[in-house]
Amino acid sequence: MAEDGSGQYLEVLSTAVDKQPDSHNEFKHIIARFDKWFDKRCSTLFTPIKDIRVDPETRSISFIMLPEAFRAWFYIGFWLFTLLAFSVTAGTAQPSLAYYQEHNIIRDTWGSNNICIYYDPAPFNYFSAWVWVPILSSMLFYLFLDNMRVYFSYAKDGTVSKKFYVIYTVFSCIHAFAFIWFEQIFAVTPDQSVYGHAIPFVFLQLVLWSIALTHYIYFVKIGTIRQDWISFGIVYLSIMFVVVIFKVIWDSHALLSRLTGKALWNVYNPTANTLVALNDGIFMFFVTVSPLFIYLYLATELTYCSVTLNFVNIHTQPQNKLIPN
Repeated sequence: MAEDGSGQYLEVLSTAVDKQPDSHNEFKHIIARFDKWFDKRCSTLFTPIKDIRVDPETRSISFIMLPEAFRAWFYIGFWLFTLLAFSVTAGTAQPSLAYYQEHNIIRDTWGSNNICIYYDPAPFNYFSAWVWVPILSSMLFYLFLDNMRVYFSYAKDGTVSKKFYVIYTVFSCIHAFAFIWFEQIFAVTPDQSVYGHAIPFVFLQLVLWSIALTHYIYFVKIGTIRQDWISFGIVYLSIMFVVVIFKVIWDSHALLSRLTGKALWNVYNPTANTLVALNDGIFMFFVTVSPLFIYLYLATELTYCSVTLNFVNIHTQPQNKLIPN
């Protein structure tokens, strides 16, 4: 995989800058090289299962999986899910979408809207849970494959220690729990319980940063992240941490204010709402867009998993035994 990594992309752009081609054909050749690299990288990242082979003689199926592709499809699924939610809610909101955006419990509690307002009302909440299941499954499958990859890095390659693997496994379990718990927001509407609806999402916000941190540390340890981008990763995680903590504090304060009737600040302040909206936009970019950018441009190598399934017959009937007279 290293041969189609970000190094080649930078080389192509460097060629475009250094040579400053005079001929139109040479420039087209450079663009073609970049397009070829980008197409190959994208086809790799967005194809979770490839090279499927069925062997009737050995009664087996073998294929290759890319863990990062399952994570990529989770983010794609999330945005498709959001588009569907917006379309359904916009088409059914009564008396109008504009009225609903101004009068809902999310705005009443936090002072401003967020993307969740399109998930909450009927009729979308009648079927949102089962639509979310395959998206959730994609992330859970990724977390499982990712953890197994770290295990082999410890057990076979020796690139990480046993202590690192144990800690990583604990975090993987916490991450999986957070994504499963998040589905509760489709079962409990904010009108039923704003706390039961929002708390799983507040917890997931912290977990999304935790995933970025643990994966960054692992990728640095095994050399997947290019050396000249390690400092960028630290800055990236630091900014993401500030954005997530700001969002968690704001959301938690709103919930506590609703519970106790006491607020430390006015959630309806226009300046504060503008800042919250900006922070929410940055948050969504960091947790749903930037991982794809990192895989496409910064990772020099992505690890595949080779899987073989063998189908065997198992005799379940007990063998005949002699019964003594």
